[in-house]
Amino acid sequence: MISKTYPSKRSAVYQQFKQIGYALSNGSPFVIHQARKRGCSVEEYNRREEIIKKLASDCGFQHGDTAYPKDAADYEQFGVVMIVGVVRSYKDMENDHVWVDDHPMILSFRPRNDTKCVMNCTTGYLTKTNQHLCPV
Repeated sequence: MISKTYPSKRSAVYQQFKQIGYALSNGSPFVIHQARKRGCSVEEYNRREEIIKKLASDCGFQHGDTAYPKDAADYEQFGVVMIVGVVRSYKDMENDHVWVDDHPMILSFRPRNDTKCVMNCTTGYLTKTNQHLCPV
C-alpha cells in the first residue's frame, strides 16, 4: 500500500480542441460523417436522401420483379429483365457516386438472357407492362 505521494514535476499540458464545421442542429453525427465522406454539405446530403426515398417509394419495383425496357431498341437488346435491387437510401449508394442530376440510377437489373450482366438505370427506364407486344 502506498502511504506517501509526490506531485509530478511535469508541467500540465492541455489539449486544444477545434469545433466541427457543422452544427449538430443540421443532422446527427452519422449524417455529418456521411456528408463529409461524399464531399457535400449536410443540407445537400439530406436533400439527396429525400430525393432517393421519394423515387424509391414512387417507382413500385421490388427485388425479383419482372420488368421491360421502355425503348424498343433496348427491348430488342435486353428483352425481359429482372430487378436485382432498388436503392432506398443515399447511404446505400457507393461513396464515389457522382451526382449528376436529381434523377439518379437507383434500379439494378439483370437481363434474363444474360445472367452474368447487372446494370443500373433510372426509374423511368423500365416499366411493369410489356409495351412492345403486337396487338392481335
